[in-house]
Amino acid sequence: NVQHQPSSTIRQEKHPRQTTSHPDKVIAVERDFPTWNFGSNGLQSANTVDDGFVLVKSRRRAKPSSGTAKPDKVNAAPPPVRHKALFVSRLDPETSVNDIEALIEPFLEGRTPVCSKIKTRFPSYSSFHLACDEAVFAALNKPEVWPEGSIFHQFFGRLDSTGVYNEETVAPDNGVNA
Repeated sequence: NVQHQPSSTIRQEKHPRQTTSHPDKVIAVERDFPTWNFGSNGLQSANTVDDGFVLVKSRRRAKPSSGTAKPDKVNAAPPPVRHKALFVSRLDPETSVNDIEALIEPFLEGRTPVCSKIKTRFPSYSSFHLACDEAVFAALNKPEVWPEGSIFHQFFGRLDSTGVYNEETVAPDNGVNA
């Protein structure tokens, strides 16, 4: 038996002490014992409406507070350095990690990302993964940095080590990048 209330809450009759949860519904549950408060009209039930049901509402966790004091000896830990990665592809197959590092060096402001050459499905292009902090990522994630015709975007997830060439390994010349 579902009755629609003008306040757009749904009241549902259930077995005493049985509840169901649904993100769009507020479920009313009948209780065996009422809770009483002293109101302006005297002693009133705090958790019941006239029909004997209790409105069940989800509880939210309180947000943590942040300190503002500046003590001399005790300091808060610095925020962790957030890392991002950039995927760059459709570059010439002969492009090396050193070529990429030389290309991006003017945009780095003294910082160095970790650059890895990724194994590709076809030998007609090469792809790279650049792991860096957020400031370097913002500097490298611009069209002015990369050659015309290349593609780049944020790399999500972890880089699989089996899909990367080692520094001393050169891409195979047999026409298939393994």
